[in-house]
Parts: sequence; structure tokens; C-alpha cells
Amino acid sequence: MTKEDIFRKLYESELNRVAYIDSIPIDIRSGVFDNLYVNEYDRDHVMMLNHIFGDATDSITWFLYEWAPGWEVGYHGIERKINTIDEYIDWLKNIEGVDLS
Repeated sequence: MTKEDIFRKLYESELNRVAYIDSIPIDIRSGVFDNLYVNEYDRDHVMMLNHIFGDATDSITWFLYEWAPGWEVGYHGIERKINTIDEYIDWLKNIEGVDLS
């Protein structure tokens, strides 16, 4: 499995998590994701992301947890609007020089 495969699976999982959280009534959401179990899981998750993606971790996590379709990215004076994960992967590989093999 390549880093690109992992990134794509992480993105799919994030979409599923957001859809699940959005399906929970707002008054009880915090009990689902604001607890010791989830916090420890998140700590482990971040540790593994850093190991897998190294210097590209910030770029990967930005896309996974902050990006929205149509947002722009910039790198060394080059800017581009990103609408899909495919466009962002192309950006990472060809503009930022990230190795996702």
C-alpha cells in the first residue's frame, strides 16, 4: 500500500466520520468525541501520520481536517484552487514535490 493509498483511505474515513457526527443530535455530540478514549486514539493517530508522511504531514492533515472544496493552496508563489482529492494529490506530487509512493 502506498502513501497515496493511505491518504485516500484516510480521506474516505474522515468523510464517514463527519457524516456520522452530523447524524448525532447536537446536544449529545460532545459525549461521542470528547472523551479520554477518543483523545488517546487521536494522539496515536497523529503519531502514525507523522511516521508515515513525515514532512508532508501538515499538508496531509490540512486537507483531511480543514480543507473545503474550492479553497486555494499556495506554495512558493504558485496558487491553485482545489476541488477534489485528486487535484490535491496532483498538487502535492507536482508542485510541493511530495513522494506519495
